[in-house]
Amino acid sequence: MSIRNTPDRKTGQLPHDILLGTAMRLPAVPANAHVNITDDMVLDYCKGLADVVRSFSQQVEATTLPPIHDPGHNLRTGDWVVIRKHVRKTCLEPCWKGPKQVVLTTTTAVKCAGILKWIHASHMKKVACPLDHEEALLRLPTTVRQVSGLEGNQRGTETGSELVEDGSVTPVRDEGGDLQEGDGEPISTEAAGE
Repeated sequence: MSIRNTPDRKTGQLPHDILLGTAMRLPAVPANAHVNITDDMVLDYCKGLADVVRSFSQQVEATTLPPIHDPGHNLRTGDWVVIRKHVRKTCLEPCWKGPKQVVLTTTTAVKCAGILKWIHASHMKKVACPLDHEEALLRLPTTVRQVSGLEGNQRGTETGSELVEDGSVTPVRDEGGDLQEGDGEPISTEAAGE
């Protein structure tokens, strides 16, 4: 008969104890039995066994990765991030939601304010502070180059024009005698683009 000799988690008893109600009997040990460690054959065997164990442990240490001390991301507590949306209802819906503020970080995950779950750091992108972002939205872009995607049929030239608050474009000249910033009359965006 063979039986496991591992204690049960709930009861803490061995399977043999549960089945038979008594402890497992061990084979009888002679009273005069003892191992002489000073015996050369046993001593050589123990030294060889220790060498083999040492070589295996060195091989295992060589294959294991060292513990990660620095995170694989640059996010810190207090940073502002946007979080990638993996499922969108339409292709016109934004890919990112947020901005959210980072509350806690680990080496791989980030906890954001207002979100119950931890999110992997690779699903986030660091952004500027929303207060700075709002100030940037209040300031109008100075050149057409900085404007990404004018609405409707408004178009401006890539170089040599400046966007004015009323939506018109003012021509700008360089040092060679062409129109400078502020010179000339504002022209409509339709006339500036081609």
